[in-house]
Amino acid sequence: MRKTRLRTRPLGSTAAEINRVGFGAYISFATQMLASSEGTLLTELGGIDPEPAARAMTGSAIGSPMLQARASLVLDLPEQAWFDVRLMHNDIRLALEAADVPAASAADSVLRHAEEMGYGHRDVAGLFQVSARTAAETARAAGPGTPVNAADAGRKAA
Repeated sequence: MRKTRLRTRPLGSTAAEINRVGFGAYISFATQMLASSEGTLLTELGGIDPEPAARAMTGSAIGSPMLQARASLVLDLPEQAWFDVRLMHNDIRLALEAADVPAASAADSVLRHAEEMGYGHRDVAGLFQVSARTAAETARAAGPGTPVNAADAGRKAA
């Protein structure tokens, strides 16, 4: 991949200069997707209906254009991916080749796990289901005393 200086206009009002096409955007996208998936899962595990919770998140300060466009996909994963886990993971690996950034490392780990679980060709919104299944597996492994709703969330997402 050749290095390019690109001047781009983000989905906000500030222009940013980056050294590699997509480097910052992919890390931001992956981080937001992971955060929104886990945030939605936390609301569900807390006994809150995820649909109004997602509306609250998209209408708040964290409601980036990406989150607004994808919140409905988290709740109802489409069969046809807009942007699949495998492609996102490839982009994150390219970012990690350029710099070992903590957010990219965390995204790499989650995306690798998602691919291992069979979500490689699913939309990145499927990270909600990956998080729910992982929480359920952790709860089952922890045994008695683990909140039942964690296991329930895993069954809903499966």
